[in-house]
Amino acid sequence: MSKKVWQDPSVQGINRLPAHTALIPFADEASAREGVYGLSPYYHLLNGEWAFKWCENGVCPEDFASPEAADADWDRIAVPGNWQVEGDYDVPQYTNWEYPIPLDPPYVPDDNPTGLYRRWFDLPEDLSGRKILLTLDGVDSAYFVYVNGVEAGFAKTPHLTSEFDITSLVRPGRNLLALRVFKWSDGTYLEDQDMWRLSGIFRDVYLLDVPEAHLTDLRVNGGLLDDLTTGVLTAEADAAPGTTLDWTLYSGDEVVFTQEGGDRLNREIPSVRRWTDETPDLYDLVVTVRKDGAVQEIYCQRVGFRRIEIRDAQLLINGMPVKLRGVNRHDTDPDMGHTAPIDRIRRDIELMKQANINCIRTSHYPPDTRLLSLCDEYGLYVLDEADLECHGGAYGKGRAHFPFSSDPAWETAYVDRMERMVRRDRNHPCVIFWSLGNESAYGENHAAMAKRARELDPTRPIHYCEDKRCEVADVESTMYPRISALIEEGIKDDPHPYYLCEYGHAMGLGPGSLEEYWEVFNTYPRLIGGCIWEWVEHSVRTRTPEGKEYFAYGGDFGERPNSGNFCVDGMIAPDRTPRAGYYSAKEAMLPLRFALEDGGIRVRSLYRFVTLEHLRLVWRLLIDGEIRDE
Repeated sequence: MSKKVWQDPSVQGINRLPAHTALIPFADEASAREGVYGLSPYYHLLNGEWAFKWCENGVCPEDFASPEAADADWDRIAVPGNWQVEGDYDVPQYTNWEYPIPLDPPYVPDDNPTGLYRRWFDLPEDLSGRKILLTLDGVDSAYFVYVNGVEAGFAKTPHLTSEFDITSLVRPGRNLLALRVFKWSDGTYLEDQDMWRLSGIFRDVYLLDVPEAHLTDLRVNGGLLDDLTTGVLTAEADAAPGTTLDWTLYSGDEVVFTQEGGDRLNREIPSVRRWTDETPDLYDLVVTVRKDGAVQEIYCQRVGFRRIEIRDAQLLINGMPVKLRGVNRHDTDPDMGHTAPIDRIRRDIELMKQANINCIRTSHYPPDTRLLSLCDEYGLYVLDEADLECHGGAYGKGRAHFPFSSDPAWETAYVDRMERMVRRDRNHPCVIFWSLGNESAYGENHAAMAKRARELDPTRPIHYCEDKRCEVADVESTMYPRISALIEEGIKDDPHPYYLCEYGHAMGLGPGSLEEYWEVFNTYPRLIGGCIWEWVEHSVRTRTPEGKEYFAYGGDFGERPNSGNFCVDGMIAPDRTPRAGYYSAKEAMLPLRFALEDGGIRVRSLYRFVTLEHLRLVWRLLIDGEIRDE
């Protein structure tokens, strides 16, 4: 094992490949366009039952990663998942801003609970000319990877993908993958989000076997010319030398164009179907990789054509001012912790659309990428937020503020979290803002993050709530203002749109005054909306000694410190049952307004991109509760 790199913020990864968009190769075009990873013969999912050993004080057997080491007496655990909710290993801990460890950055306790994982996998006999790539989509907090007993790499940052080339370490037949996962690392100081503190491999693990002529990245953007009707498709691929690429753009089953050869595109498409929250029209860009004329692999990238602008103190999508009717959302499940089952993700999206919600802030880290794919498909704007919050640094040991954000020793960690998020997610049309994180004051490291984000992707604006002077942010963002203060911002002469990244706290009988907030939002052009805190309550489904089921909150597991029931503040329950606040928000954000006028009813549409043809209006006249006319 390498030196204590899990306590060194200058080291973010060892042998980790450069971040890139999610790329799954397929053998045929039909499977690629369907987009189901399991249809690819090159994709090998390693989810399922793994051997697991929990080392409570961090003292672990040194030979645990060796193929000769015995694990028959180890426990078995489900991957993906968090070890605190999968057995008698540690306990879940909920804190809002309090660090769960002493404030002594970058160091963490020597008694650092550690999870050891082992999983055997098989490879075909003939591996000649193929590379084997290992991908881990999410592991909390820092971890070493071993293949057949040899250290393959190291990575940090729970909510970002890490990929390793393990070709030289594998062999035909049986192979052993092992992980050593630390509960705490220097990254813990930057991962102080308001959430349950849970550990382990909580997102997918998979292998890709790919040819030497492999596509290592694909950058795609669908924009619009000034006429706002002509689409501009730009794309650039990183392909191995000696390969050729064929490009085909589909609109449904219709071929829009085909280009043979070249590693980049720049094409105009007249009368393009434009992507918005109301019209989530997508195209398929199919990329075929060839070598010596033979097909090596095929990819499909979904494309949405849209234009994002900040102009006249407003947010414009395709030239139209829009309001963000949003919510803050965590990846959370009452049974699986931070693991997000696809049915839960889809249920969230459907409930949001049914409640007139059109925006998600991914509080406070990049989400499972399947969420972004569904937002592309269903039509939801996304503020994609870096895995960064050091809220607890402002407290403890009598300090007014611990300067992570202005300390050069932490710049590498800050920029790495931003860069990897942008590289991973920039092909998704739903992402309309990059967010630099949450509640971490503002310093030079944030400026470095914004600079790197603009270098990688100049098409999207920057958000950060702590940048009060908009030194790098393109919108002014704040939390929980009174309505009177919101009105003052609405009338202010300021070139930056004003956005509430959090408002309408949904705890107890909340959120309140949503109708009043939205009356103000809809009155003043500078006010572009906001995101309610929060979408779903975080709780762990558990049982009393008598077997009665209930949703636990902070302190229910005897953990200290904890923030009590502050996690029970969602519009929907942990099992996705809507609360009263859900219906209140649905009414307040209705895209229609009705008023009695001249003996009739005046209907005002707040839709920006569609008419009312998709709606059926029903009216009833009730007198003393009885229907008198309809």
